[in-house]
Amino acid sequence: MSYVNDNRQRPRKYGTSLRMSIDLVNVSLELLPIQLFEHPEENPDLAQLTSLARIDFVKSKFEFESFSDWSQTIDLVSEEVIFERH
Repeated sequence: MSYVNDNRQRPRKYGTSLRMSIDLVNVSLELLPIQLFEHPEENPDLAQLTSLARIDFVKSKFEFESFSDWSQTIDLVSEEVIFERH
């Protein structure tokens, strides 16, 4: 079977099992030191641990799609992001 390059998607051999699209508006992601998770007993005062960075997704879209052949596609498209390094 051959395909003509006409900017249309080729037919998929496998079907889509799951598709989700999530709009992220004013979502923040804070990166914390690994000690917080691996050795909590060594850090009794968790408030003293400072974050490594903070990422504010002001306007973004997260898309996930899985197929019947167990392959997956994951996309994060951002129109506006603020990155703060601490």
